[in-house]
This record gives sequence, C-alpha cells and structure tokens, in this order.
Amino acid sequence: MSVLGRSSSERIGRMVADVVQETLDGGLSGIRMSDGVLDATLALREFLFGAVYENAVATAEFRQGGGHPRGLWEKVRARPEEFLDRATLERDGLDAAARDFIAGMTDRFAVRLYERLFIPTPWVEVAPEAWIERPAPVGA
Repeated sequence: MSVLGRSSSERIGRMVADVVQETLDGGLSGIRMSDGVLDATLALREFLFGAVYENAVATAEFRQGGGHPRGLWEKVRARPEEFLDRATLERDGLDAAARDFIAGMTDRFAVRLYERLFIPTPWVEVAPEAWIERPAPVGA
C-alpha cells in the first residue's frame, strides 16, 4: 500500500500517473509501467484474488442471491424503471440497456447494489451494548 496508496482512488491515480509518465519517458514506443508500481500492482492483484474474488467465504453471500452478475441482471430486467433510463430503454431495448448498466458499474457500486437487493437487513437497530450479557450485580 505504501507504493500505490491507501484508498482505491489513490491507487488508481498512482497507477495511471505512473503509466502515463513511464510511457512518455519511453518515447511512446509502448505502454509502460515502472517496476515498483508493477510489482505493487501484481501483489495487490494476487491478494485480491486470494482474499476476495476467489475466496469461498467472501463470495458465499453472492452465491445465495443467484450469483452477483446474474442476480443483478435478473433484478434490473424485472424492474427496469427503477434502474434504467427511459430513453435508453426505448432506443436500445431492455437487454442492451440492462447489459450496459451492469457492465458500467464499478465493483464497489455493484456490491452495494447487490447488498441492497439481496442481503436482508434488520427492521430495528439494536445497540451493540444490548448484545453483551452482563452479570447480575452482587447481592441482587
């Protein structure tokens, strides 16, 4: 993280700036990335695949809802007025509009939408302190 940055926007910004600078420094003969940024990017990729994208525990909720992209596809097609622009629907049709909507999502947006649509939330919020069982006072 020290090379790329702490937030996703810092990491993306660092990678893009590095590619632009290295490509310019290389005389535009090819798209380039510095060794340090490339190594950090590959390490981050390896971590994300192991800990998130291919981790059975991390992806279990997605499978319960019919799979992340498939579940979103079905919901968007079932309720297009909630997600899709009317003009796009009329011009391109339901399948193309839904496909483009899902394809254009960032990972973060897709996960949040998936959570909103598929992951149950409690009706009432309970303060965490209420979960802790406290011993009865002495002499009670």
